[in-house]
Amino acid sequence: MILDFDVPTKEIERRKQIIRDVWNYKLDNVDHIPIQLIPIPNSKGYTLQERFTEKRRQLEVEVEKIKAGLELIPDDYIPTLHPDLGYVITQSVFGLKPVYADSNQPPYTKKDPPRVAKVDDIYKLKMPDPYSDGLMPQGLKRIKFLMKETNYQFPCSLLDVGGPMDIAYELMGTNLFFTIMYDAPEAMECLVNFLADALVALRDACIEAAGGIENITSTGWDEKWFPKKGYISNDLAAMYTPEFFEKFAIPADDKIYN
Repeated sequence: MILDFDVPTKEIERRKQIIRDVWNYKLDNVDHIPIQLIPIPNSKGYTLQERFTEKRRQLEVEVEKIKAGLELIPDDYIPTLHPDLGYVITQSVFGLKPVYADSNQPPYTKKDPPRVAKVDDIYKLKMPDPYSDGLMPQGLKRIKFLMKETNYQFPCSLLDVGGPMDIAYELMGTNLFFTIMYDAPEAMECLVNFLADALVALRDACIEAAGGIENITSTGWDEKWFPKKGYISNDLAAMYTPEFFEKFAIPADDKIYN
């Protein structure tokens, strides 16, 4: 794809350096804390489902987004790509099917029945293959497509694969997710550690598809550029105790980054 705008490479690097300096508390030459706003014009009005399922439409929206960002936000904006199939990737590699209830809402996966219906099911889970299971092959192709079509000029985010505790919830029935932490904590520890290993495999495949770690925004799904690493989703943390967060979430998250 031929871009109809110039990419200010030196200016983008200057903006990145400011963020690096802020992260390292080198503030002598920083006049403000960088704020990244991301406009998404979507002038053709593609639905979310169209953007998730049709690669060229997602590409159009991404390129239009970058052009608008460079024009409208002259100081802090760093152009990036966001290959996205929705928060259903990891669920799909364990056999759950994505469903669209509305074309303008993200897909979800039904737990009918849940992949882990009882504690014993945890020990039957198999490590997924990121190159053949679920939506991962399509997601890897999407990353490669967006990067190639824009000539690797912009870093891309990874796919939204979630965090260990979030995916544990996605694979279980709701009741089991909350009761297992009390009734079978060793099984929960086993599950989230297993999921941490699975997520590392998925993330590594995404990084490879992007052409290397220098071509990504962060080690998570966020399209905002980070100088290093990233973060892990813990969307449900407010729903269980700080003690459970320390016991289950933190060790599994640390396993991904360490």
